[in-house]
Amino acid sequence: MEALKKALCEAPALRFCLLSLAVAIALLQLGWNWGRELTTALLCGMAACGALLWVLRHRALAYLCSVGTVALWWSMCWREALPVRIPHRLEPIPALLAGQIRQVLRDEPPVLRVLVEGELDAQALPPVRTTVLLHVFGTDGTEPWRTPGEFLRAHVRVRPPTPAQLPTDFPEWEYCAHLGAQWVATAHREGVALWAREGSWSASLSRWIAQQRQHVLHAIAQLYPEWLAGVMAALLCGDRSKLQPEERRAFALAGVAHVLAVSGLHVGILAAALSIALGFVPWQGLRWGIFCIALAAFVLLTGAQPSAVRAGITAALAWGIALLQRPVMLPNLVAAVALMTLLLDPAQAFSSSFQLSTMAMLGIALLYEPLRQRIQELLPWMPAGIVQLSAVSLAASTVSAPLVALHFQMFSLLAIPLNLVVVPLCSLGMLAGILSLLAYPLSSAVAGLYASATQACMLPAMACVRTAAQLPIAAVEGWSSIPLAFGIQWGLLWLLWAPNLRVLLPRALTVAVLTLLGVLAVRPQHAPMSLLREHILLRQLPLTEGTLLVLLDRYPHGKPRPDRALERYAQQLPGHLWILYAGNSSEYAAVRIARAHPQCTVIQAPEHLLRALLASPGHPGSAATAPTEGHAGGAPGKTAPPHLR
Repeated sequence: MEALKKALCEAPALRFCLLSLAVAIALLQLGWNWGRELTTALLCGMAACGALLWVLRHRALAYLCSVGTVALWWSMCWREALPVRIPHRLEPIPALLAGQIRQVLRDEPPVLRVLVEGELDAQALPPVRTTVLLHVFGTDGTEPWRTPGEFLRAHVRVRPPTPAQLPTDFPEWEYCAHLGAQWVATAHREGVALWAREGSWSASLSRWIAQQRQHVLHAIAQLYPEWLAGVMAALLCGDRSKLQPEERRAFALAGVAHVLAVSGLHVGILAAALSIALGFVPWQGLRWGIFCIALAAFVLLTGAQPSAVRAGITAALAWGIALLQRPVMLPNLVAAVALMTLLLDPAQAFSSSFQLSTMAMLGIALLYEPLRQRIQELLPWMPAGIVQLSAVSLAASTVSAPLVALHFQMFSLLAIPLNLVVVPLCSLGMLAGILSLLAYPLSSAVAGLYASATQACMLPAMACVRTAAQLPIAAVEGWSSIPLAFGIQWGLLWLLWAPNLRVLLPRALTVAVLTLLGVLAVRPQHAPMSLLREHILLRQLPLTEGTLLVLLDRYPHGKPRPDRALERYAQQLPGHLWILYAGNSSEYAAVRIARAHPQCTVIQAPEHLLRALLASPGHPGSAATAPTEGHAGGAPGKTAPPHLR
């Protein structure tokens, strides 16, 4: 652990970033707000004061002043960029949106998701200049306004972002916060029109990159079979639209979902290959220039994902420092890149992608070398390559796995051993796939040979993923995954440094007890809960031997609408589950829940009874006892709780 302490002491950028984040979060929580003009004046004054103190060699005061300036800047930007937080979902209202597409987030016909910056006129309210997350339905991929830089006008229905009501809900508010969007809007293709086309070089570059991405996707479709084309499009181009939901879930359960998202792993693989391939170039400046151009081309063609951009900058700086024969302090470099990213775009702090990629890189930078040395000491017979892969996987997962469980309520128990197999195979497949794309315009036969090599690497990798995902011990889902991730990952780290068996056993017992207490602490509380969902009114009532869910359609005669988050939440409820429903959407959800829950009873009840239960402020299920035979709402043969009989 001395190496870890030394790395922390020699990383001033990391200490500065952590201290600034702590002060910014404190300012945000305190609700401190003096207005933009006064805050800007204070920022300028603090920056000038810090520079003056630095010139006068009062280094400690200049450091504190710099921390305060950065923290004030972040808190001001967060307060302005964060959308309004409303606990319940509001009905969308009609509005007219006129603005410019800043970013294309998803282009998978018939759905297009873009970030638009412009003027929003909600008719009943005065027009506002804002940023909108726009969902366009009914697209076919031929619209002229699908690329960044285009100006469009659209008739939309707009609402504020909705915070997650259930643990299984998509965190829409956090997603909009990291994008800097204050509103969520929906529109149909017929209600959107191209208003103007920007002729700047940046817009032309964006359109050219979009065209090249389409060419790359077409080449992937020609070179690879259907079962592999979706995975290769995600691996080489960052396009996950062709992936089947079963494939995504299998990779997530196996703990190797990061392979499908272009991130630091892919940039690191390419950087290592480029450093070897460019070894023959005699001039260091030319070598570094080619390296940076190749990395930039890869990052741009894969969609310029924030994690890939940060990894590319880090790799370019690290290799440049190494060429200058200077020591590379990786923790300091990772923290410096993260600090620059947050200074330019403070809203990235709310991005799960930013958090996971930065923490994984910090984990590798801080823990890789101590873990490699310790594993080598404990298992001296193990080959050096396997030791290095194990150290990298354990270092990254130690820091990132708890965050994954916190964001997605999933912890893979097989992530570390599977990463030792899947990541090397996918790395070789990725390099062979890049060579096949480079050879495709020149010779389809040569490209086919490289594509065959890619298939040879990806076939065993995908077989391992599918087999592992089918195992009952593959992953833990739900609330218990959070303490399990913390306990297992950090407990394993603590156990590795046990000097002998006498110390190891008490440590293992301590880790097991603390993890069990954490699992018990985060179990769902059996308390009455009422929620206003998009299509369903929900009330949850605890019973003595289970839980009662009351589902009632908000639109009684509408066609059934799915609520996947509600289904996943109900499937995780312990004990016996009773569902009373009325309406098409409620029946659809109740049937799907009953198919997945091991102990579930579904009863169709009269609408007036359910409305009474939804309106009652008390807890009608508090005195319930064991269920007895009976029926409710015309559902003979069903078993109903006594207080409803």
